[in-house]
Amino acid sequence: NAGRFLSSLNLRLRAILERVEEPFVATAFYLIVDSSTKDAQFANAAHPVPVRLNRITPGAEPITQDHAKIGPALGIFDEITYPTFTCPFEAKDCLVLFTDGLYEVDSPDGKEFGKNSLISSLNRMATLPMEKLFPAIVHEVCCFSTREHFEDDVCMVAVERREENENDRKPPTPTVI
Repeated sequence: NAGRFLSSLNLRLRAILERVEEPFVATAFYLIVDSSTKDAQFANAAHPVPVRLNRITPGAEPITQDHAKIGPALGIFDEITYPTFTCPFEAKDCLVLFTDGLYEVDSPDGKEFGKNSLISSLNRMATLPMEKLFPAIVHEVCCFSTREHFEDDVCMVAVERREENENDRKPPTPTVI
């Protein structure tokens, strides 16, 4: 259960942070993909909401628009219960998870790239294979900022579901760049 896992993680982190003088906040997103039920279970502790790419009818959208499905960051509250939610995960879907360092990037004139621009970029590039998609996104953000490096951490992870094939029952393979 994704929500119980984050709730437990929060309690353990909170116990450690009570002994630390400097404030510390950690976001987390926990995802469990079940290929037999064709859905994904998740819980969110203030992390950016992942985007689902539809490879059949190319498009990209956040897996939820409901802000009530985003809990507080880990380590802030002693007792918090993170709820568990589900989203569809059909054949040829791809779930893209990322840190906010990817889109909280400013142009030379001070305009932020932003999450909406990231979703727009993912929408335009939804048919690219993963090994080309991540470098293309990073390149687009770097061109926007006119910098070659990011000031904040950047992590992108994707889980893609292949088409169903009776002879090929392997679990989804994550891609990390």
